[in-house]
Amino acid sequence: MNGASSFLMLKYDGKTIVRGIKKKQISILITVPYLAKKLLATKGFKGKKLQNLYMTFVGADKPSPSLFKEFDERMEKAGSVNRLYEGYGLTETVTVSFVNTFTDHKNGTVGRPLSGVSVRIVDPEDYSKERPTGQDGIILISGTCNCLGYLNVPPEEQPFYVDRTGKQWIKSGDIGHVDEEGYLVFKNRAKDSFKIAGYNVFPSDVEAFAEEVEGVNASAALFIDGPHPYIHLYIESHHAEDYALEEAVRKHLKDNLLPYSMPEKITVLPYFPRTAIGKIDRKTLIHLR
Repeated sequence: MNGASSFLMLKYDGKTIVRGIKKKQISILITVPYLAKKLLATKGFKGKKLQNLYMTFVGADKPSPSLFKEFDERMEKAGSVNRLYEGYGLTETVTVSFVNTFTDHKNGTVGRPLSGVSVRIVDPEDYSKERPTGQDGIILISGTCNCLGYLNVPPEEQPFYVDRTGKQWIKSGDIGHVDEEGYLVFKNRAKDSFKIAGYNVFPSDVEAFAEEVEGVNASAALFIDGPHPYIHLYIESHHAEDYALEEAVRKHLKDNLLPYSMPEKITVLPYFPRTAIGKIDRKTLIHLR
């Protein structure tokens, strides 16, 4: 389409990707954080061949700042203009709706909306109340990208909100805000936030600080409900010693988080269970405690 073709892979294979880049068959990569990390660990993913890459887009899971740093430094060393750009979308909006690009990007955001896409940030308790610029709320999306609805599902369970003008919006269920320059900052999925001692706790905040510690490959902060609710933080590390890494993470979190956001338990694993596309399988992970 428009002179481009897709190189689809049913199963990830770093060597095949490297060969495609070397032969100039691949110039743009679309990936998820876990597979981007695997690609960085692939033996041939370095050198002048990387100059054949133009842009790389990442989504599906929240990338860590360290992933952007390592990826971009690899490209810079190879003399490539390619950089890692984060995007955001939903199945209900036919995938990507916001994205950073080579000419229009801002660190810490998922980019500006694509042409024809509108965004509104609203009060979680009342979607008719729009939040001001820079203030977090529920993300609503509207545009020709919106789906027609869920098949064989009653109207009250459809993913739509219709405002007073009759405009239809997709209810993302995600929390974020739009900054003064029009970039969307994605914070967390609303369903993944929870309360401890009456305070809102966001797992993404715990995970972001945990992944700043050297030796942490990935992290997952899970809410364990019950008479005494708490956070159980899982850490994926391929090299570090369990006890030393656990202590380093605990100290870093204590320096950066409020007490009610601190995980009560920390478990270090060599590898996380993952879904077919490389996302952390949290449902399986929670049973490993």
